[in-house]
Amino acid sequence: KVLGNKNDSITKSLVYLNLALMYGTLLDKEKEIDYYLKAIQQVEGNDGEVCGIYYNLSSSYMNSGFEEKGLYYLKKAYETSKRSKKEVEFDYATANLAQYALENSDGPMFRKYMKEIDSLCSLNGNPSSCYSLSYLQASFDSSQNKFDEALINFKKANSIAKSINITEDIMETTAMIAQME
Repeated sequence: KVLGNKNDSITKSLVYLNLALMYGTLLDKEKEIDYYLKAIQQVEGNDGEVCGIYYNLSSSYMNSGFEEKGLYYLKKAYETSKRSKKEVEFDYATANLAQYALENSDGPMFRKYMKEIDSLCSLNGNPSSCYSLSYLQASFDSSQNKFDEALINFKKANSIAKSINITEDIMETTAMIAQME
């Protein structure tokens, strides 16, 4: 069968995406990135399909030491997920851009993305957005030596993580709280 319609491109993209994930598990970053790029080629222009792939590719580049390329694809994940209204992908991309800004002391960029996360949390009470908001605010407070405020926000983030049962976030916030108490 010749691939030619939209669904065939999506199917092909999913095959490439799974290969990328497999090579990522095998720690073959070069092939992982190559298959993410192939997956993108199949669905480029379809914001709802491509935004998650951009996000994964950004992580691969960042974890491979290619920060500039990682940031480029993280911004593409942000833009495409915002346009397609993919809430989970938008939340992840926005939170990671805020985290990147915080780590690189880019105050204006940090405030921009924190405002977006606050809006998501306030608008619909999305637990993931509210967790990100509390965690990132706590990280910011800590970087400003406002340890009492940081502790309050880490506790709030911990409570949210427990309510949605995300073990990694529970462990991380519990460790942060233990360090501060």
